[in-house]
Amino acid sequence: MNHGVTSRLGLAVVMAALLVYAAGTSPDKYRIVLAALIFVVGAITCKRNLLHGLSLLISWLVFLALVRRLADYYLGNPPSADPFLLVAPALSVFIVFTLSQDRRLQLPRGRIRAVIMGLAALIGLEAVNPLQPSLASGITSLLFVGVPLLYFPIGSALDAHEWQYLVRLASLLGVVVAGYGLLQGVDQVAPWDHFWIQRVSQSLQAINVGNHVRPFSTLSSPGEYGSFLVVALVCCFNAELSRRTRVGISVPLVIALFFSGVRGPLTLALVAGLATMVILNRIRVVTAVFAISALLLILQVLPGLTGSTSNSSIASHQLVGLADPTNAQNSTLGIHYQLVLDGVQQAFTQPIGHGLSSITLAGDRTSPGSSLNTETDPSNLGVACGVLGLTLYCALVTFTLKGLVELADRALKATAAGLLIATSLQWFTGGQYAVAPWAWLAIGLLCARSGPTEAVLDRSGRMRVGDG
Repeated sequence: MNHGVTSRLGLAVVMAALLVYAAGTSPDKYRIVLAALIFVVGAITCKRNLLHGLSLLISWLVFLALVRRLADYYLGNPPSADPFLLVAPALSVFIVFTLSQDRRLQLPRGRIRAVIMGLAALIGLEAVNPLQPSLASGITSLLFVGVPLLYFPIGSALDAHEWQYLVRLASLLGVVVAGYGLLQGVDQVAPWDHFWIQRVSQSLQAINVGNHVRPFSTLSSPGEYGSFLVVALVCCFNAELSRRTRVGISVPLVIALFFSGVRGPLTLALVAGLATMVILNRIRVVTAVFAISALLLILQVLPGLTGSTSNSSIASHQLVGLADPTNAQNSTLGIHYQLVLDGVQQAFTQPIGHGLSSITLAGDRTSPGSSLNTETDPSNLGVACGVLGLTLYCALVTFTLKGLVELADRALKATAAGLLIATSLQWFTGGQYAVAPWAWLAIGLLCARSGPTEAVLDRSGRMRVGDG
């Protein structure tokens, strides 16, 4: 029996022993044991094959919320600190550490890296801001605001082959997510999802559209569901796939996005798609403007053509809001605009910021009703990190766009542009577990391709794909 088989058998025995121990002591320990085992499996996968380990991490983020709902349903309500939330941060740290140890980590020079390092330092300081309800809530908030930054160096270590691997993975994951969400849209809600809806319906108002529930699929909220569908669409459009495969993947994604009940991602999908086609010279700018104008004209006619089923009710909600976004009765655009405006004003009212927990669930749980979350990055950073945080964010966006414009590789430019549009204003937003990493992977890859670096990957110029 070879060493690999022996190691796997030994790991299986350890897993079984831990699960038996958890069952014999307290069911609550199941979560801790399962979270630890998932991390161990991920870490072993990373050591054997870094690309597969990163793929496992991305897949885990997509199904994290579903796993938590299953655990809530079968094991009881979660503790105040859910150990499943620690798996992805631990694995991302492990991947960065492994890349550093193997001397395959790129550290892109330039203004983008300088701004990101400044933001990372500021976020670390704001975690201990004394204006927060508690120090513990501030440190816990690093999981939501600080951890996504780890995907920047990971993205800088990707080559074209590995990037295509991840892009195809996101496309396939999108099909699974879309299928599950469409089932929820036709009232095929699993018991664990129904249990979660009952528990959060009062605190998560955005889950309801009239008397109907927005689908959320395997994600943590309808908003994250819609945003991930856009990411999957962008990846599908830019993946090296046959035309038949691309159509087969994109059709369920588009249908699911339309019936998701969230308008922001639907708009971003349109902008990202047109931007990608313009960059790849598949259509001209004039054609893109004409397409948008024609779509807006169609939206004025369609709202009255929907019926009264669950999905058609959500469809009507989508069409009415998109057709008249300035109408406060049909659209929440005005509410979101006011939240952003208030957040920016907070940056000047409290120049040193209110601390990280002021914009995360960790702070709201410590001090209910104290959340100042504005749901978008610039105003959230203004609230949490003050004037400096808002300034650094604006600088980051400016330098990233400049680097994107200067990038010579059209295919890479199209992919990066699509992902940055798909995740726009959500790079630091807590709760976008499966979405925010794609922005930072794209920024890291963009920086690695648009300027000199301090370190090389390895002799082949690639992250390790396999051990043979």
